[in-house]
Amino acid sequence: MILYNEKPVGIIQYQLIDEVNKKLYKLKDNNIYEIDIFIGELNLHNLGIGTKSINLIINSLKKEKDINLFVMCPLKSNLNAIRCYEKCGFKIIRSFKTNDTIGDIKEYILMIKR
Repeated sequence: MILYNEKPVGIIQYQLIDEVNKKLYKLKDNNIYEIDIFIGELNLHNLGIGTKSINLIINSLKKEKDINLFVMCPLKSNLNAIRCYEKCGFKIIRSFKTNDTIGDIKEYILMIKR
């Protein structure tokens, strides 16, 4: 959970990428972790909360695990998220299309950080 002024404002999570997503992302490395973040209050966007949260979780994971690569996959249309991830050191690799959680095909951006 992400807290801001002692109130929950979002979530951040991570997971080890499985073989299915490694194939989708066209990645060959091992020990790849994907990070997802969501800040629900639009008035709290562009305040640095996402950048700080991502940097905190990356630094923590680097200390705990043997990670070769971090991945984030925002929607191609989510320019605020893409800028945030670039501030955290992620680089745009390619775009790809896949089904979202409700089955609609969407275009995403693969972003990585070593």
